[in-house]
Amino acid sequence: MTERDHAARPGRPANLRTQAEERAGGTASPRRALRESPSAEESQRLVHELQVHQVELEMQNEELRRVQSELEASRAKYFELYDLAPVGYLTLDGQGVILEANLTAATLLGVERGALPGQPLSRHVAGADREDWRRRAARVFACGELVTWVMRLTRAEGKPFWARLEAIVGQDHTTGQRIFRLAFSDIDENRRLETALEENEERYRVIVESARDLVWFLDKEGCLRWCNQAAGEVIGAAAPEEDLFHRVHPADAPRVATAWRAAREGDGGPDKVSYRLRAVDGGYRTLESIFRKISVAGEERWCVISTDTTELARLRRKASSRKGIPGMVGRDPKMLELVASIMELADEDVPVLILGESGTGKELVASAIHREGPRAAKNFVAINCGAIPDTLLETELFGHVKGSFTGAHRDKKGRFELADGGTIFLDEIGELSLAMQVKLLRVLQEGTFEKVGGETPCRVDVRLISATNKDLKREVKANRFREDLYYRISVVPLEIPPLRERLTDIPLLVEHILDDEARRSDRRRDPARAPRKVSVARETLALLLAHRWPGNIRELQNVLRFALIKCKGNLLGPEHLPPGFAVPARDTCRAKGRKPKISAESAVKALEQAGGHPGEAARRLGVSRATFYRHLPKHGKPG
Repeated sequence: MTERDHAARPGRPANLRTQAEERAGGTASPRRALRESPSAEESQRLVHELQVHQVELEMQNEELRRVQSELEASRAKYFELYDLAPVGYLTLDGQGVILEANLTAATLLGVERGALPGQPLSRHVAGADREDWRRRAARVFACGELVTWVMRLTRAEGKPFWARLEAIVGQDHTTGQRIFRLAFSDIDENRRLETALEENEERYRVIVESARDLVWFLDKEGCLRWCNQAAGEVIGAAAPEEDLFHRVHPADAPRVATAWRAAREGDGGPDKVSYRLRAVDGGYRTLESIFRKISVAGEERWCVISTDTTELARLRRKASSRKGIPGMVGRDPKMLELVASIMELADEDVPVLILGESGTGKELVASAIHREGPRAAKNFVAINCGAIPDTLLETELFGHVKGSFTGAHRDKKGRFELADGGTIFLDEIGELSLAMQVKLLRVLQEGTFEKVGGETPCRVDVRLISATNKDLKREVKANRFREDLYYRISVVPLEIPPLRERLTDIPLLVEHILDDEARRSDRRRDPARAPRKVSVARETLALLLAHRWPGNIRELQNVLRFALIKCKGNLLGPEHLPPGFAVPARDTCRAKGRKPKISAESAVKALEQAGGHPGEAARRLGVSRATFYRHLPKHGKPG
């Protein structure tokens, strides 16, 4: 024990001799050489110095006993930790014979601790792994570095278990010989869980690989990390870090970007998003996808599960083109062309301008485009721009914040915000003021707007469909409509034919409207009563065919509603039509009871529409069967 060691202990004097002198009571003088005859004073000093040395030796003994006690206590703690450690520790000699083992090692091997020393460890190694044990032990002695591996050990009853071993070569400080220090732990349960996990991963991998849905793993930048076989067949040999969003159809990109941003930020977002993705063949596939955040090896990934609805969309369009669109009745070539255009535009997320006279059903067409497209699950919001004063229209379109004007007692969402993710239909868009046209143009260009009285921009993703009965090109030339807005809203113009240009559809329309109105009126009167079947007299149909219908479908609906109220039976006659329902002068021959003129072409169309029944075809045209046969070409007559 050095003086430095003593000085390191707080509260202890640094010099034992100083303490010894204090105990001996006095200060010893420096040693001097003894003379042959010391004086009494010198003898006294020598005796005192001997006393000091004796006290100093006693204090050193006390310090040694204290240090020895601390060392034994520390050694006891070490052996306690050594024995109770959760890892088994073994010390082996160069031949692999156990020299020392802790209590945990004996417990793991299922033997008494005292029985382990003197046994070769190979006795506790599973037979199939003994050769591996010898090879590993030789490697540890050769390299002298820490080596870790996994193998099976056996318990006393012969039951094997998986263990993780760590070994390194050391030296016995007593004998100086090289020894083998080894630590091992029971990983049997971990191994079982790992095996079960591997089996589950393989099972899920097979399921995902064989799934018909497309599965992608993306990183936070949207780059592809992995995809299943179905997805690979669509995108081909895509680069491992390709940005898949570059394959999205430009018209669908804003909608997909919104869904991807919502998925990354974790704010809910849409459950599903429908869009088109460019495939390996250059064409586009219609997909319906969901985004889910997962963790792979501690890193965030996004799993995109997509259903290929391309064929379903094609079949839906084909079926709709055959049976027509709900609410749209007609077999006239112009109407069939209109239905085909609606089905084509449904999947194209571009602005559509619907042109047509009042009463032709422009909102019905807009609703059909929305319903048949990928935004069908979201709102279809319609607003008539000509029916709302300009001072209120801005609030209706964009909403307002509380307190923005007198009477604004709460925040209100505008039509654009209500239509987010869906479609907004602006009817009579030609009635907008120039000031409102500027604000609308900003929404279409930037996708953002500000509520009345608000300062925070609101971002929306909507499809715009607008309609008008005005000639907007003429309005542009007259400076009543902005040219830039016109080109924004009329990417695809769609014109609805007036009723007078599709007279062959009038019998079908009359039948449809009468059935619908009769069902509604009878249900109001007596819900339990079956609706009556009302037919139209030949003379009545002739008058309806001869009318010019300036109000189009809406006018036809009003005329038939009036007639249905007047008609108490099941046959609608001319007397049930509204007063003053006149026929143009050039068609007075029909009003006098003369048979209406028909052409061979109209006779053939009527026969096709009647399913090949001449009587029904003649009734639809308002002529007799003989007249019908006279105008029917020979090749069109039934055999």
